[in-house]
Parts: sequence; C-alpha cells; structure tokens
Amino acid sequence: MITENLGVAITSAGASRNQQPARDSTEDGSEPSRREHSDDAPIGSLDSSTSNFAASVFQRARHETESMAGNSWECHDCNKTFSKKSTLSHHRRIHQMDGLFECTVCTKKFTRRDHLNRHIRVHTGEKPFECAVCNKKFNQASNLLSHLRTHTWEKPFECTVCNKKFSSTQGLRNHLGNHTGEKLFACADCNRKFNHAGNLRSHLRTHTGQKPFECAVCNKKFNHAGNLRTHLRTHTGEKPFECTVCNKRFNETGSLRKHLRTHTGEKPFECTVCNKKFSETGSLQIHLRTHTGEKPFECTVCNKTFNQAVNLRSHLRTHTGEKPAECTVCNKKLSSLQSLGSHLNTHTGAKPFECSVCNKKFRSAPGLRRHLKTHTGERPYECSVCNKMFGQAGHLRNHLRTHTGERPLSLGKKPLSKLT
Repeated sequence: MITENLGVAITSAGASRNQQPARDSTEDGSEPSRREHSDDAPIGSLDSSTSNFAASVFQRARHETESMAGNSWECHDCNKTFSKKSTLSHHRRIHQMDGLFECTVCTKKFTRRDHLNRHIRVHTGEKPFECAVCNKKFNQASNLLSHLRTHTWEKPFECTVCNKKFSSTQGLRNHLGNHTGEKLFACADCNRKFNHAGNLRSHLRTHTGQKPFECAVCNKKFNHAGNLRTHLRTHTGEKPFECTVCNKRFNETGSLRKHLRTHTGEKPFECTVCNKKFSETGSLQIHLRTHTGEKPFECTVCNKTFNQAVNLRSHLRTHTGEKPAECTVCNKKLSSLQSLGSHLNTHTGAKPFECSVCNKKFRSAPGLRRHLKTHTGERPYECSVCNKMFGQAGHLRNHLRTHTGERPLSLGKKPLSKLT
C-alpha cells in the first residue's frame, strides 16, 4: 500500500478504520498507477526535500481518496466519525484533559490557544474588528464578515433543498432544521424543542426572566442581543435596510419584509378556521382572537378587556380625557385615529360601511356593528338594577337614569363619562 511504503502509520490508539484498507488493484483488476520508485525503497532513501514533498503529496492524495470513497475514521470515545485522520486527531483533544487551554475567568477549556484568545474577549469586552461602513465593532472577524453582508445584501450560503440564500452559515444551519424537522435541543421546563442551541438559550430566558443585554443609553434591558441591536437604532436613527421598490428605509429586516408585502400583495399567513389570509403573523394572531374570544389586554381602571393593545390604549383615553388626534377641517379633537377617520366622513359625506342584510350604509364601523344588532336581536348590555337588556350602551345609559333619577345635562355642558 502506498502509505505503507511511505512509512506513514494510519492507525492510532484512539482511532480505527470503519472499512478494510483498499487493495493494491483497481475494481477491474488492473494494477493502479504508481510513482516511478521501487516499492521496497523507503522514502527515507530520498533526499530530505524530495521526501517531505512526496510525503505531503501522498498524504493529501490519501485523504482525498478516502473522502471520495466514503471511508471514515471513528473516535473510540464518542463514536463520532470523520473523513480525515487529521480532523479526528484535532477532535480527540476534546477528550484529553492534558494540553487543553483553560480560561482563567470561567475555566472553560479549548483545544487551541487562538480559540481561547478569542473567547477571552467575551469577558474583556474587547472588539477589535470594526465595520468600515457604520463603525460597528465585533469581537470576532467572522462576525464582522457576516455583518458586512447586511450592507451588501450578499447571501452566499444557499439551501440545497429550496435554494433559499443566507448571509451566514449559522443562518443556513438553522434553516435546514425546517426541512429535516430535526430539533435536538429540548427545554427542560416546557419540553419545547429547537433546532439550534442558541435558540434554546434565548428561549430559556423566557422562563428565567433574565435580560442580560442592556442599552448603554437608556438602560433598557433585553433577553436577546438581536433585540438590543434593533433597539439601539431608535437612539442612533440608523435605518440600514432599504426597500428596492420605493427606497423607504427600516431599522430591522423584519420591518422591511413586512413592508415589501405592500408592494407584492403577498399574504402568506392563513387562518386555519376561516382561511382568511394576512401579510403579517401579528395580524393573524389578532384575527384568531375573534374565533377564540380571547381578550388578553385589560384596563387597570375598570377591568374591561380587549383583544388588541391598540384598542386598550384608545379606551384608556376615555378615563384620562386625552384626545391626541385633531381634525384638520374643524380642529375637533378625538381620542383615536379610528375616531378621526369616522369623523372625517362627516365632512366628506362618505359612508364606506354597508350592512350586508339591508344595504344601509354607515360612516363608521362601530355604527355598522350597532346596526347589525337590530337584525340579530343581540342585546349584550344588561341593567345591573333590573336586568333589562339593551342592544346599545347608549340605550342602557339612558335607562339607568330611570333608576337614579338623574336628568341629562343640557347642551354645552360636559357630558357624563361613558360607562364601560
């Protein structure tokens, strides 16, 4: 065998070959080609430079041949296999306590000194690699290279299954889990599984409440480094992600992706109940609450609940009296943009909301909803005194005065606060 003639040992205490050594003949029985030197002549008989050159050539050829033939080297400690002996040798150091390089801060061990030096920057905060475009700094050259692709939009790593491209190998590895369904990393608290250890680490913070990433400007804390990076752009005003259609800029890729759907009309998120489609996952989640009846947002003043945070914010203004939206026609102030939109229809005469039963039209969605109850007979508002039911909150308020004896205020005086 060629490697035997070179005097190269191909076994070690920690390795074994999974396949039998190749015979000195090809599959068709013919003799393989050899270099023109005697099989009996050891490589030591050549001069030193020729010997070293020949050894490197044959070593490289052996590795390539083994890799192509599907041969592998197996680690006796963990049964992991490798296509090259050199890779196995490097891997074996993980199992050997002697000769490892240990971090003096956290005692983590590394097989190479340069890996230790790189790790130490986690403790020192040193970031020697700076982006020439935005001056952002990184503690590893590989992180800088990945970051530079956010400026160039270069995505050199392509999925062989669906041809989707990524700017980093890490992004590609995470994506591949979508095709294989393989999720090796499980949460010990809720058993949720992840296809990458980093995703599991981020998830664990939802259980611990840990927020290790702090904004140096306003001290706000985050549970993920990516969220901090996005937040920092609210201070710097940086918007590195630009729409190629209308040139509008965004401070995060997610916002750009959502915006692009306004150009393409794409609605990839479908409701499994009624098949309605949405351009954003958030819109789908809000819509699903119309099926489940879930109302997770509660008013701290009157305990009324809402299915959207924006509806709660608008409602809170009924308690505070705040009216931030102003009509440009008559300067009337309103508590929400939705109310402003309905009010503007009083100037234009538009009635865009039509009843599907009788085709009557209304200036606002709440007006249409109130009207629909006349068809359904629904009466959701109940008097707490006599249990009489009403289809509209205003009718209930008027009725309550029959119990209290209260008389409506005359025009021009401040109206009573709305019941909630």
